[in-house]
Amino acid sequence: MQLSFFEDRTKERALAQAMDAIRNRFGSNALLRAVSYTPGSVARIRNGYIGGHQA
Repeated sequence: MQLSFFEDRTKERALAQAMDAIRNRFGSNALLRAVSYTPGSVARIRNGYIGGHQA
């Protein structure tokens, strides 16, 4: 079970919109989960691909 940091869905939605705006302005690698920075992670590499092909 995953606990929510937000009891108010309005605040959660506002955060999601702010995160989307940052990613739209600065790229998909602007905000990543901490696990994406571990040695075995491929998230940063995959974000450079479009449809499985290098962009």
